Amino acid sequence: MKQNVSRWFALAVVAAFAGVSVVTALNYALSDTAVLKARAQIGKWQKSTPSQLSAWEVGGVRNALRNGQRHRPNDPNLYEYNGFLYGLQAMAAADLPELQYGMLDEAAANYRLAIQNRPMAPYAWSNLALSLHHREGDQGEMWQAVDRAMKYGAYEGGVRLQLATVILERWEQAGEARQAWMRQIANEAEGALARRLRALIVASGQESLILAN
Repeated sequence: MKQNVSRWFALAVVAAFAGVSVVTALNYALSDTAVLKARAQIGKWQKSTPSQLSAWEVGGVRNALRNGQRHRPNDPNLYEYNGFLYGLQAMAAADLPELQYGMLDEAAANYRLAIQNRPMAPYAWSNLALSLHHREGDQGEMWQAVDRAMKYGAYEGGVRLQLATVILERWEQAGEARQAWMRQIANEAEGALARRLRALIVASGQESLILAN
C-alpha cells in the first residue's frame, strides 16, 4: 500500500512540474508574441516619428515590454525599447517641461539598465548621452556616455548622429578630442548620413569649424 502511495505521489509531483513547465512555456510564448508586436511598432516609430502619439498605442507597447521583462528581467533589448518609448514621449511633451523631464529621467534609467546588462551596447550609451543632454543632467555622466558610444559604435551611423547632436550643441564644452572626432566623421561621411550630419552642423552654426579641411 505504502509503495502504491509513494508511486502515486511521485507521479503527481512529476505531473505538477510538467503542468508548471507547460504553463511557463505558454506564458513565455505569449510574452514573446506581444514583445515582437511591440518591437515592430517601435521600429515604425524609429523610422518615422509620429506627429501625435496615441496614448492607447503607447500603453499597449509599454505593457507588452513590461510583461516581457517579468519573464526576462535581464534582457537589455527590452530596456532599450522602453528607453526609446520614454524618449519618444519626452519629445511629444516639449511644451510641458515637468512632464518632459520626467520622461527623460525614465529614458535614462532604462538605458542605464540596458548598459548594466550589456556594457558594450553603443546605442544604449549614445541614447543615454542624448537623454542626459536634453535633460540637462549630470555632465560628467553625459560625457562618459558620449565617450563610451564613440568607443563601441564609432562606425554606426545612428550613433554618430546622436553624438553629433550632443557635441555640436555643447561645442565649447566638448573638448579637443571630441571636436576632432566630429570633424573627422563630418568629412568622411557619405550619402544620407553626410546630408543629415551637415544639416545638424549648419543648424548648430558650426560650419566653419566642422567643415574646414
